[in-house]
Amino acid sequence: MVPRPDPAAVEQHICMDRGYDYDDVHQFVEQARYIAHIKHRCRRGEPPLEDWPVPGETQFPARRWVVERTFGWLAKRRSLRVRWCKKVGNWLAFVQFACAHILMDMAIYVNLSVFVSNFWNQYTSMNNDETYALAADV
Repeated sequence: MVPRPDPAAVEQHICMDRGYDYDDVHQFVEQARYIAHIKHRCRRGEPPLEDWPVPGETQFPARRWVVERTFGWLAKRRSLRVRWCKKVGNWLAFVQFACAHILMDMAIYVNLSVFVSNFWNQYTSMNNDETYALAADV
């Protein structure tokens, strides 16, 4: 485990979504000496705010953390969602295999999208005569 740096020496930020917009959470974050970035939750009967309570919220909107996204991808695998393996080594192998499968899917998607964009750029850059000649060759 990595120890937390001294809050007096290094300023630390904590980003949370609307589910954490409560007074007790704000107090806890202040006591722990974090700089809070908590998205505002509009309450019933509250007038709309003109300016955003979190600075930079419009320019840099909150995104899912990489860890949450990866856990979401791994939870789609049935063998990981329900732990069928009794041995830790077998379950770890399933986790590693699932991560490799996710990376392979990402690589295929990236390569396919690059191929399609390159093909489209070449196709649109040709004039009509070359397009008809290309269609006649097929």
